[in-house]
This record gives sequence, structure tokens and C-alpha cells, in this order.
Amino acid sequence: MKKKPLFFCITILISLFFVPIHNAKSDHSPIQMPEEYLRIRKIVNRLARFNDLGDSPLLFKVIAGSYTAFLGTSNEDDAGKYQYYMGLDPFKDNYDQVTTEQIKQGYLFGNWGAHAWTNGTIAISRSTFRVTKNAPRDSFLAFTIAHELAHVVDAHVFNEEKEFSIRQKKHKRKKSKNNLIRMEISRKYEALADLTGCEMMRNAGYQYKDCLNALKRLHESTGHGSLTQSTDTHPGYRDRRMALEKYMSEEDFNSRVTSLQARTTGMWEYDTSSNILTFTPKKMDEIS
Repeated sequence: MKKKPLFFCITILISLFFVPIHNAKSDHSPIQMPEEYLRIRKIVNRLARFNDLGDSPLLFKVIAGSYTAFLGTSNEDDAGKYQYYMGLDPFKDNYDQVTTEQIKQGYLFGNWGAHAWTNGTIAISRSTFRVTKNAPRDSFLAFTIAHELAHVVDAHVFNEEKEFSIRQKKHKRKKSKNNLIRMEISRKYEALADLTGCEMMRNAGYQYKDCLNALKRLHESTGHGSLTQSTDTHPGYRDRRMALEKYMSEEDFNSRVTSLQARTTGMWEYDTSSNILTFTPKKMDEIS
């Protein structure tokens, strides 16, 4: 899921274990990162080895998630408060008793959830790591991260807004119609993130079935099995699966995923005070 600012809502790697990592404002060793961040780093390293992830820093943050936000927000229209509770750090231990319990319940009852912001921040709910655990090659979490990376690398929010602005001006529709147009465009870029994310995974050596299995597990876990509706921000399961199957069956798909020229190298930094993991790509002229 892509996120917009405010109101809208990685290489030539020598090996996975030799990517440098530093701790900001701390002398702790990298191994003291929570397990969730270790999983993120391992997956992004693999994706980065065979994909162009751009030249801007990528920030990864594990958050409390939407169920915690649901518990902490009495008014669904209070977007600011909802975002605040959703973004709470589940590894902090200085919250009041109520908030601590809301975060615990968010982990227990929460589900699959990730968001990408235009500035390169990718936030993943802690419950996502629970429901994606034990998948072969950690492919379920890889699918999630690749999908969000696609939103960032391909500037989906910018392109979505540009397309909406053009269509809105061209047709001069009523506000209700504009909302349907916005949802239609949102579904288009969510589908594109599925396709690009799957291509990233195939470039990195994941199996064909990993994408499809991850998508199936995502919808089974969240219970979203309905058909696509005009007011949905994401396509329904059937449409998403059909689009992936069609994309991976096209004649030029294998040629695309066997071209391993685009690679990303960079530096990792984990900030222990804020629990943020940052990957800063290096430009090729900085590597030599």
C-alpha cells in the first residue's frame, strides 16, 4: 500500500553477510536488532543484488499497525490520531498501560500490513512478521517488501496524482465521480506494484510460485476474498492473481528476469534510539 504525504493517506554485493552496517548513536552490535529488522535486511540484500533500487535512502520501520490504530482511535475520521497509533514503535517500553496493551493486541489480532511513503520510508506492521513467518525463502515477507519498493522506486504516488489531475481536468466530473476515478487509478498502481515486485523477486532467484503463494496467503490471512469493487483502493484477489499469472506467462517475461545488469550496492545503518533501519545506496562512481 502506498502512502501520500500528510492527508493522503539496494550492489554488487560481495555476499549477504558482508554488507556493512553501523549503529547510529549506539555501540551495540548489529545482532541486537530485533528479529524483524534482520529479516528485512536479509530480504532487501537479496533483492538489491539483482535489481535497481534507485539512489535515494530507503528507511524501514516496524510499526504497531492498523489494529492498534483501530483500538486507539474512537473516531475513524481522525486521520492524524489513526496515523499516530498505527505508527507507534512496538519495541518501546515506556508507554502507559493502556497503550502498551493496545500494541500487544495489535500484534496478536493484527494482520498483514505495509505502507510506502513518497520519501522512501517503508513501514511494516509487526503482526506482518508473525503471519508471514516460516514461508519458504521468507517469500511472503519478500513479496510484501518488493511490492512496497516498487511503489517507491517507480514513484507511484507522483504518477498516480499526475494521472488523476489530467483525467479530472479533462472530464470535469462531479466530486463523487472523481472519487471513483481516484480509486480506479489507485487499483492500477497497486496492480503494477504486484507485477514489478514479482519481477524483482524473480530477478533475485525466488520461484515463480512464490509470488502467487504469497498473494493467496495475504488474502486468506486478511479475509479479503471479495471481487473488485469500484470503491476499492486495491484489486480483489481474483483480479490480482489473474494479472500476475498473465504477466508471468508473457513471452518476454523470462528475458526480463534473466537480465541481471541492474544492481544496487550501499550501506546499512540501524538507529537504536528510533528503531529505524536505513539502506543508503551508493552511486556506481562512488564504488570504484
